[in-house]
Amino acid sequence: MPGYLNNNRGSALPLALIAMVVLLTLGTALATYSNSDVKQVAFNEKSMQAYYLARSGADAVADWIIRNPGEVGQLQGKSSTAEVPFGSGRFSIEAVQVDESTGRVTIHSKGIVGDTSQEVKLLISKEDSIDFFADALRTAGTQPLNLNNVTIYGNVSSNSAQEITGGTVTGSRTHNAGIDHPLPDFDSLSLPSRNYTETGTGSNKTITISEDGYYGNLTMQNGELVFHTTSSEQKLKVLFDLFELKTKMRIVGDGQVYLYVRNRAIFQTPNVEMDKPDKFTVLLDSGSQIDIWANSTFYGVIYGPEAKLRMNGNSHIVGSVICELLVDHTSKNITITHRELSSDYDGSFATSYKRLQWR
Repeated sequence: MPGYLNNNRGSALPLALIAMVVLLTLGTALATYSNSDVKQVAFNEKSMQAYYLARSGADAVADWIIRNPGEVGQLQGKSSTAEVPFGSGRFSIEAVQVDESTGRVTIHSKGIVGDTSQEVKLLISKEDSIDFFADALRTAGTQPLNLNNVTIYGNVSSNSAQEITGGTVTGSRTHNAGIDHPLPDFDSLSLPSRNYTETGTGSNKTITISEDGYYGNLTMQNGELVFHTTSSEQKLKVLFDLFELKTKMRIVGDGQVYLYVRNRAIFQTPNVEMDKPDKFTVLLDSGSQIDIWANSTFYGVIYGPEAKLRMNGNSHIVGSVICELLVDHTSKNITITHRELSSDYDGSFATSYKRLQWR
């Protein structure tokens, strides 16, 4: 018996079999875990791609709204009619929700890569256009702003990387202001061609405009230009290619006048005065220019983020100005005096949106 117990011959084979079974089990487990890791990595990669596709889709819609702020209402409740191929996957816009009471828009987007999808929401918010006119002067261009010979009663802001120099400013001077205001929307005006009413001759001539419309070119050397409004609710919109006024102008009634100018507006030695500057707004197309000079006094709002303002020869603005650049202010006694706009001022032409939050 003791000899039998001490006999170890043949025991190596079972041990070898046990070791093989253990190694096979471990190998199978390792292969399973490795395959699982590969699948997880692939899933994570697809998930990440789908997430950024969803963001790309929402960003595309946000860019369109920012460029076309006046048309956001037509997107209410809309969704993609089909998935949009993009890179290695595709995206779809699930819904656009417009909250008119808060001015906020929620864009719900889905990104898809293979069998993996991710959804995001982008919240964008409408900026109050009244805030745009909190300064006496804003220049959206990046050129240096020098205010030699200019007195500003109020704040000045500029997109220039350099500090604002020269002149007298009673308020603050802000450079690198990040001004990004939308252009006036000329394309969607759809105004009918009209002729103004003209009576009298010489210094007794009166030109009267009382209807929305496109009026081509106007040059007045003498007499009086009258914009006639019938109620405080009226927003009279008139479009000119060239508007040149060298005489008196007034607004009859309590309505607001919006003068759209494609190429050039010239106010030379006129009296453009009224009780409230927000009754008269000049909107300038990209690349255009407005001249206020030669003993001119202008009461109103000037809005042209890509237009130039030329002031010279004892000229004055009372209201608020947004332009690309102030040029040719070489003579003395040039002033811009800020006036706050009333709460009922219709600044919808300057409506803009900004990205607020991802969800």
